[in-house]
Amino acid sequence: MQSLVLFGVILQLVLISSAHDQCESNSCAKKCPPSWKRWRDSCYRFTPSGGSWVASREACLQMGGNLAAPQSQEENDFFWEFGKEEKSNLFWINCEKLETNNQWFCDGKAMVGSDAFEYWAPGEPKTNIGHVCTAVDIRNDGHWIDFTCSSTPPFPGICRLVPPAPRLHCCTINSEGRLDPSCFEN
Repeated sequence: MQSLVLFGVILQLVLISSAHDQCESNSCAKKCPPSWKRWRDSCYRFTPSGGSWVASREACLQMGGNLAAPQSQEENDFFWEFGKEEKSNLFWINCEKLETNNQWFCDGKAMVGSDAFEYWAPGEPKTNIGHVCTAVDIRNDGHWIDFTCSSTPPFPGICRLVPPAPRLHCCTINSEGRLDPSCFEN
């Protein structure tokens, strides 16, 4: 019985060591799906075709992500650099002004206070009527400009996807000195 327990402990240490080595080599890092580009802990891509802000938001949802909005200058710079690879001078981001309360929101959060990031081009935002949405202007150093959300200029939206964490298996030894059956479950 002692040899079984010892074997189980050694096996557990080998499995833990192996999982640790795999993660140290970054193979356990969250992976982006094909055609998505990784930046920090998220994956990004552009919608496959241009259209309105509403159509871009829907396209992002259909791809498993959300229309994205930069939360910092560094992220906005990433959007701008990534956007240069697109064949469009403009692309939608997830910032909108609702008609009902005249308040701007980015990624669903109100743009109020000194910690709210915004990067408007000079003279923007300028549209005051209706549901208004935001695009990044590649030609203007990534500054933001506004459009009516229902307008259909032919430019894409940028989508963000947070990939799931990889699943690591931790095996334990049960009271009988055997590997717990959960070690072999997916």
